[in-house]
Amino acid sequence: MNTPMSFNFHDVVLMLPEAFLLGAICAILLVDLFLKPNQRAITHWLSLASVLGTIVLIAVDAEPVADERPGTCPRCKHELQFFKIGTTHMRECLRCGGFWTSVATFENLCGDKEQQSAVINYAGAKPRDPAAAAPINYVPCPDCKQLMNRSNFARSSGVIIDLCKQHGVWFDADELPKIIEFIDKGGLTRSREKEKISLEEERRRLRDEQRKLAMMESRAGGGGSLRGDDAPGWGGVIAALFDL
Repeated sequence: MNTPMSFNFHDVVLMLPEAFLLGAICAILLVDLFLKPNQRAITHWLSLASVLGTIVLIAVDAEPVADERPGTCPRCKHELQFFKIGTTHMRECLRCGGFWTSVATFENLCGDKEQQSAVINYAGAKPRDPAAAAPINYVPCPDCKQLMNRSNFARSSGVIIDLCKQHGVWFDADELPKIIEFIDKGGLTRSREKEKISLEEERRRLRDEQRKLAMMESRAGGGGSLRGDDAPGWGGVIAALFDL
């Protein structure tokens, strides 16, 4: 089922550079219609001003958005900060170096090598406070405050991260770069192939059990059999990536 698109203040801020540039271009074209050939230098200066204005708005767009509540770090309880790497929007704890991201953003990151490289470069350049590391235990979701599940990403990466199915994924310091390295080395692809094989084996086993049950009922004179939709359902994309 498709969910309706909604915009919050952060979304509006992110669209400001594009909206400003489009409006400026339309205004310049309109002014140009009424200028004489020897006055066309005016549109050149307006074009330069539009480019500079767009650059300023992009720079402002990279700053944390103060009008939203970013929540607190589930590890060290310091306030998180919004930030943007390329097209990837996340929240970061500047004290312990942890990252919080939505499920959709993380799924996109898993399939975008350019954004993976940008995240690696950003995380590698950030100084970390070793004293800020907290004991490993179950931690609350920054959004709903419910305790999150601890899961082995892709079931074979060895990176245990914290997941709230409703809101997002928490990465302790260095966990996100390790996951990106795991993906870059083909670990996620291999895990998905294993998952497909496992699912097919499970479907084959269910079909065999249904046939056996149908034969037993037939011999006993009973009726009915298990329907295909009685088989247990399969989780979504994220459930297949975590040991849930």
